[in-house]
Amino acid sequence: MRIPRKLVFFEGCTTSRMLKTLRLSTYVLLDKAVEAGILEEYKTIPNERCCGYGSVGIGDEEGAEECLTYNLNQLNRLGIKDVLFTCASCTAYLGEHPEFRRRGFKSVNILEYAYALIRSGEMDKLVDRKLDSSVKVTGHYSCHLNRTLGVKIKDLYEVIVDYLGGSYVEMSDPCACCGAGSDGAAMTALAEKKVSDAGATGADLCPLACAGCEALLSQIGGKQGVETKFISVSSLIVSCFSELDRLLEKYEPKEEAEVRADE
Repeated sequence: MRIPRKLVFFEGCTTSRMLKTLRLSTYVLLDKAVEAGILEEYKTIPNERCCGYGSVGIGDEEGAEECLTYNLNQLNRLGIKDVLFTCASCTAYLGEHPEFRRRGFKSVNILEYAYALIRSGEMDKLVDRKLDSSVKVTGHYSCHLNRTLGVKIKDLYEVIVDYLGGSYVEMSDPCACCGAGSDGAAMTALAEKKVSDAGATGADLCPLACAGCEALLSQIGGKQGVETKFISVSSLIVSCFSELDRLLEKYEPKEEAEVRADE
């Protein structure tokens, strides 16, 4: 994958409304990429709307189409073709939509972006400290990335974790759904199984490339009291920035504290 010089960061509903740490960590990552000369600039969609996936899920095709049209028209006005997603559902639905492709836009998930930065050598301009060598990291292979888009998630996780200094341990049945695509008792059962499988590896961290997965698993993980922390890929990377405090200065103090809590 080439490293784009300009990006649009599509936040998505879950990232922007529920996961402030993921949102701020991604901003910090992109801010430092601009400082380092990797990016010329990045932008966000003014008054961004849902990608449309949630509307389709409840049968509101008209609502999904309205959101799609609005977001695509805003992307046209921004004039940037590469779009970064921190949610696998947004990546698969909006990023692979025929109209998104027809207009010449290109999607990249945060996991793919981190991998590309490492392979290109550009991550060396960002990361200036590493995880303790004793840190164990496991990964969940998101349904939309793994099954829908065919992303070789294990390979990406292994490269990223090795680069950051930790050790990667694969959980049992990593491709199993976390439950975010379901609801009710089925959702809870799937999430509890996923949290249990992650905890059984003895991993300290389980960084996720999907906001929906992170929102659910972090909640269930907290209830079950497992030691494994379910964080975002963005949070994992910025934890290896020695100047994290300086980079957070322009953001709200409360949000700064939330980002630091994931270190």
